[in-house]
Amino acid sequence: MLVGIFLWTLSNTCVRVSVLLLYIRIFPVHRLVIFSLFFIICNVLFATGILVSACLLCRPFAYNWNRVTIQGHCGNQLAFNIWMGIINLVFDLIIVILPMPIIWKLQMSIAKKVSIILIFSMGFGLCIITLLRVIETTKIPREGITKGYASVGVLSILEPLLGIVNCCLPVMRPILTAIRG
Repeated sequence: MLVGIFLWTLSNTCVRVSVLLLYIRIFPVHRLVIFSLFFIICNVLFATGILVSACLLCRPFAYNWNRVTIQGHCGNQLAFNIWMGIINLVFDLIIVILPMPIIWKLQMSIAKKVSIILIFSMGFGLCIITLLRVIETTKIPREGITKGYASVGVLSILEPLLGIVNCCLPVMRPILTAIRG
């Protein structure tokens, strides 16, 4: 589980930082740049906090993977995972909503603005996956934790994958236009 938390945290943080750097590149508006840099720092600090907390959750550290021969104890892993998911959801929502006001102020037709906002709004699909992951995490029983983590594991894999796809969507239109000729 510890390795899963590390991989999940690092992959989601890299995706979020990539999206925020894309925003800075696409929208060089001072306020958006400041907010994006602020959220990059927040995401890196959040990831660092998760990684440190995950390492300190079980004492001794080896108790994370060997609970048969080693005496130890762990903090409330379920609460840790739920709060980690909720904070992750808040970050995802902020990142999806962040460029919307700037897009709406662009000098173009309303139809184009709406189509661009719809492309950026695909990030709400990621937010739904994150919410489902939090809900599934609350359903994990104390016994049979491995079976309970199956659906959470699938949703955890989908989060960074959908994040990468969503990060690519805004730049896909120029590529498709160039391919069409």
